[in-house]
Amino acid sequence: MSAPEYILKSNREEVRRLRAQAEALAAEAAVMLERIGIGAGWRCAELGCGAGGIMDLLSRRVGPAGKVVGVDLEAGNLAAARLWADDLGLANIEFVQADIIDSGLPAADFDFVHVRFVLTTVGRHHDVVAAAAELLRPGGVLAIEEADGFGVDCFPQHPAFYRLREILFAIFHQVGDPDAGRKTFGLLRQAGLVDLHFRPCQAGAVSTDDMANYLPETVRSVRPVLLEAGLIGDGELDEVLAACETHLADPGTVSTHVGVFQTWGTKLS
Repeated sequence: MSAPEYILKSNREEVRRLRAQAEALAAEAAVMLERIGIGAGWRCAELGCGAGGIMDLLSRRVGPAGKVVGVDLEAGNLAAARLWADDLGLANIEFVQADIIDSGLPAADFDFVHVRFVLTTVGRHHDVVAAAAELLRPGGVLAIEEADGFGVDCFPQHPAFYRLREILFAIFHQVGDPDAGRKTFGLLRQAGLVDLHFRPCQAGAVSTDDMANYLPETVRSVRPVLLEAGLIGDGELDEVLAACETHLADPGTVSTHVGVFQTWGTKLS
């Protein structure tokens, strides 16, 4: 049972976008990990780790006696993640190139499994949750951080921004679920996890932040798919991207990004 094709193809720009996203959400992820109580010696896995995800946060928490395994299907993302981890001196982590739904990792072997922005991009909600839960030992914790598109906005408002948002949501409705975040609590409950927790959070940016161009950069990552689907023409897309980036570069503009719903729970058996 394999996962559907991931449309955010790996390249230098996409890796940079993923790292900027991870850094922007690091403080919020750290709050979640603190509340879960992850500590020394834990065995952790991150499914869909991209260019590294939260593996640095996990690595420092579990220490030399612990282990962190990152799984991703995109070879380019993993190559970048390995370089990033080496630069940080993270000796207790490893990366596995595999389908997250059929990762080959041993069942019931992990104390903690983390999934972020996977349901949004590939769908298959129940399959992803089941695959993640299978990796947990009894008493282990599954945490899902998923995007919910209600939060994407800019101030002052600009039509180019909303045109990009429109086509991005349209393509994700076809291949994934841009409203996955609000469903995660129910998914974990249906999967039989207990002691459930729910925490919403969000990132924002001013014009000089790395995340200022998050929306146009995400659109660029899926450009071929947007054009193939006929959601926008090549010329119009170039014009809208340029207008949006000009607006976001204005010192008076601020933007907010997808709402992120953090949900976690414990596996009984």
